[in-house]
Amino acid sequence: SVALPLREPARYARLGVPPPRGVLLHGPPGSGKTSLARQLASVARANFVEVQAPQLVSSVVGESESRLAALFAAARSAAPCILFIDQLEALAPPRGGDTSSEGTMDRLLSLLLIELDGVQATSGPPVVLLGVCLRLSQLDPAILRPGRLDVHVPVSPPNAAERQLLLRRMLSASPV
Repeated sequence: SVALPLREPARYARLGVPPPRGVLLHGPPGSGKTSLARQLASVARANFVEVQAPQLVSSVVGESESRLAALFAAARSAAPCILFIDQLEALAPPRGGDTSSEGTMDRLLSLLLIELDGVQATSGPPVVLLGVCLRLSQLDPAILRPGRLDVHVPVSPPNAAERQLLLRRMLSASPV
């Protein structure tokens, strides 16, 4: 869902099927979602634009929106690209919960949806949004609808055997 649209977009064009433009990884902290995202960029042989969603939020009116627009512009200019947004729930909480007088979070979510729809509508090199959150319930339903974040992948923490294998791989290059 992430690598194939970036490596072989012509395959989707031949079939007349739009490629997935958004994938959401969700699961508890420490389950390896961020590491998985970085590996996907390597496998896809694509550029990787990474941001922690809270870094985009500012108390200055309009600055959050400018940062988000600049992020998507950078991803489009780096296409084919994976745009990785960690802690997506900080940008896309359910609407109506914004208590600020400026309505910053609701405006930011609206801009995120517009930018995501714009990335999907472009005919140039693909940009795939790879979002990460803890729980689907922390996100506004509009971002989860088909055509935005099409694929939802639960990521669970590794079990004891998987942790042991990971530890062996990580320590394989270390001197004994």
